[in-house]
Order: sequence, then structure tokens, then C-alpha cells
Amino acid sequence: MFAAREPSKGNSPIIDLDVLAQFPSVESVVASTHIRTARELSAIRELILCGRELGLNTATLKSLTGIESLYIPHLVRDALLDLDCLPAEAMRQLAIWRWDVRSLAPLAKMTGLRELDVTLFNESLAEIVSKMQGLTF
Repeated sequence: MFAAREPSKGNSPIIDLDVLAQFPSVESVVASTHIRTARELSAIRELILCGRELGLNTATLKSLTGIESLYIPHLVRDALLDLDCLPAEAMRQLAIWRWDVRSLAPLAKMTGLRELDVTLFNESLAEIVSKMQGLTF
């Protein structure tokens, strides 16, 4: 599913993903605008946010219980994401900005990651990444 923003507007409209609960065949969401959901959407396996300064909150991310692949180039800085809300064992691909998340410590639980991209980090990830045996990127 693709959720697009209005021309010349960053976070408008806000797309409510709750309706996707009726369409379990939808496994991927690509968004260039703010998205939200109040329902558990276990069929969503992939979330790709395209653009800069897109809004996504931890509550929405927590509702995507089947997520395996997450690409977030940069978020609105009003709230930091909590990576602990992701299903650590299921995660295979993750791309984030260091300063958009509360902590990188939850990465240690994501030992099944195959691809990891953490932009602009300054703390050492060597210990966490060394335990990710299947990491290819």
C-alpha cells in the first residue's frame, strides 16, 4: 500500500492504517506522509517511510506486530522511537537515524537481522553487531 503526502506539505494528510486490518493480504506499506494505527496489524511485514521528517510514533510501530523490515530515513523530532516495541526475533532489515530512537540497546535482541543501517551514530556498535551472525549489510 502506498500513502502519499499532498504536494508541498510534509505531513498531510495523516493516513489511518486501521482499515488494513480488513485486508490481510497487504504486507508492505510505503508512506511519504504521517501514518498511524490504533489496531494491531500483524500482516504488515514491511514499512518504508520515504521523505524527510515524517511522523511515526511508537504506539503505531508497536501495533505492527508482524514487522520484519523497517526503513525510516528521518523522523519529526517531537518524540523518539522506542526500538523495544519492535518484535526483536522477527526483525530482518532495519534502517534508522541514531538520533530518532531512544536507545540502540534493543538492537542486541535483534540477532536475526540481515541488514542494518544506523545513520549518524557515535557510540560503539561493535559489541552489539558482533553477535549478529547473519548480518550481511
